[in-house]
Amino acid sequence: DNFYIASRVVVTVPLGILKKNHIAFYPALPHHYAQSIQDIGFGSFNKVFFELEQPLSFRSKMPIDKISDFYWNELGCFNILDLSGIYKKPIYLMLFGGKQSEFIDNSADHEISNFIFSSLQKQFNNIPHTPKKLIVTRWGSDPYSYGSFSFPSLKHSEDIVKVLHQPIQEKIFFAGEHCSLKYAGTVHGAYLNGDETAQKILAEIPLI
Repeated sequence: DNFYIASRVVVTVPLGILKKNHIAFYPALPHHYAQSIQDIGFGSFNKVFFELEQPLSFRSKMPIDKISDFYWNELGCFNILDLSGIYKKPIYLMLFGGKQSEFIDNSADHEISNFIFSSLQKQFNNIPHTPKKLIVTRWGSDPYSYGSFSFPSLKHSEDIVKVLHQPIQEKIFFAGEHCSLKYAGTVHGAYLNGDETAQKILAEIPLI
């Protein structure tokens, strides 16, 4: 193992890692920090990209600038995005949250394919049985994140987020999308909060 000595540490790991206590702090984090980490919502949101041999026929009737469609049946509500105009071939993206996302996290590619194409076949005609290619995110089961991004839980308030804005003994700083008051759940939220944290540290370092 490698050991490093530093005057300050910035902890930017995903909130899911902190929730599962995969990082040991000695001494332990103060109670209100640990409680805030547990009270901020954090969940799984997955994407499934698939390529087909031929474009989906029902999309041919849609306006060219309308790329997002919703449909629902007994299997649930589905959102499909047509990315063919971007990639110049029949490529589509489906978004999954909640229980559907948990299913994606814990299922093999062929099970996910069956689920998606069964839902399409229930709704539309001339749907193939399998895709040419399938790419799946599984953020909820990723051991380096255990989820996609934070969200306002039932216990949510700005106060529990602001706890993480305060460094511990001016040595341990937290940063990331889950620490952003305005842009939680986004990449720019993570970037902006990281920049704010870095500027806070730089302002405290004496000029040589």
